[in-house]
Amino acid sequence: MTKPRANVDIVVVEDALEAFALRGALEYWSVRVNVHWIGAASDLVRVLGGGGRFRRTSF
Repeated sequence: MTKPRANVDIVVVEDALEAFALRGALEYWSVRVNVHWIGAASDLVRVLGGGGRFRRTSF
């Protein structure tokens, strides 16, 4: 496995199809991708505010 070129965060609010496609393309180019699944408004505020570590999901 090669060393990641960059780190990218993807915030998924509704439909996840575009997020899966984007994540796949970025990982193909050795970019480390962190996906944030938003279920409530408070989750979005927490991710955008950067307060504390939000749960990161990787497949």
